[in-house]
Amino acid sequence: MTTRWADRQVELARELVAERICCEDFGPQFLKAQNDSSRAREILGAPLGDFINDLLFALSNHSPFDDERLPDQLDDEQLRAVVAQHLADYDAGRYDPSNG
Repeated sequence: MTTRWADRQVELARELVAERICCEDFGPQFLKAQNDSSRAREILGAPLGDFINDLLFALSNHSPFDDERLPDQLDDEQLRAVVAQHLADYDAGRYDPSNG
């Protein structure tokens, strides 16, 4: 079993947090890797699968448009902060999606 595409999503999260890519580029690249993961029939166990699901949830609640953003949607900085917290917990081996 491989996690090639999930690993790519983790790397994209790292790039976003390090500000090597912007939120505008993160979203499409992350979703492409998600689609590639589905096509490859990757099966992810916990905590990686939970981590990826929470990143998808955060991304789905993000709006880059200030004038169109709903009160419960994340702006770019909030998305980066959520991803950074999830990534820090994941890297430290304490990832728990119930805390997300």
